Amino acid sequence: MAPAFAFRPELLVCDLDGTLVDAQGKAFPGVAEAVEALQASGVVFAVCTGRPYLLARRLLRRVGFSPSLVACYHGALVVDPISRSCLRHLRISADVVGESVSLLHESSLWVTRYDGVRREELRAGEEPPRQPATRLIARGEPGAVELALSQLRCLALPHLRVMRCSAQSLDLLHERAGKGPALAFLAEHCGAALSRVLAVGDDESDLPMLRAAGLGVAVAYTETPITRAANVAVMPDALAELLLSAVCGRGHKIAKRV
Repeated sequence: MAPAFAFRPELLVCDLDGTLVDAQGKAFPGVAEAVEALQASGVVFAVCTGRPYLLARRLLRRVGFSPSLVACYHGALVVDPISRSCLRHLRISADVVGESVSLLHESSLWVTRYDGVRREELRAGEEPPRQPATRLIARGEPGAVELALSQLRCLALPHLRVMRCSAQSLDLLHERAGKGPALAFLAEHCGAALSRVLAVGDDESDLPMLRAAGLGVAVAYTETPITRAANVAVMPDALAELLLSAVCGRGHKIAKRV
């Protein structure tokens, strides 16, 4: 255990589900107030989530968070929710979308296409779209999902990233989408050094941004791969206290695990 230290961030980047809110969509105790205090002290607050933008915005408003920036689809789309301007949009090309959808339908998977804030269900038997997409989600039986994943990896379509997000679903994004690159983009946009970024997450998809940040905090009830990789691990009901320790350099200390 290293000596305790005080960390004063310029930018706070948080995952949403499981980090700021629980499985029922309720904010963890005191976290919204702690984030608001950080914002009042001059820290920029951003959210980085796998959710589509409209769903993320709706949930954030309902539970009382007002981020300056929202990175959706694991960072493929970055939006300023105040001006509603798009700051970054990484899209899968139209040709790659068409080839991917054809293969997924041949594997008997259901496919949903997202492009910015738009969503479209793509039906098997119809001509595959020749339009770009922010994200494709494919769902089906585990065996069919595994086969499609193997085939897509063998095809090695240009600038396509394919992830298995569950036994029954695949997530297709631009190859530069991901929470690590998203955190770097957010820091550059805000003029914040990576060493002065505080990142908070609960899932293995959050690991790249926790590793890229000056201080990576894992939120979990038990030891997991992300708690072992993070600088600091806290239970959800202790997150508010940790965040408050960074407000105005109040002198609270955080024990950093190395």
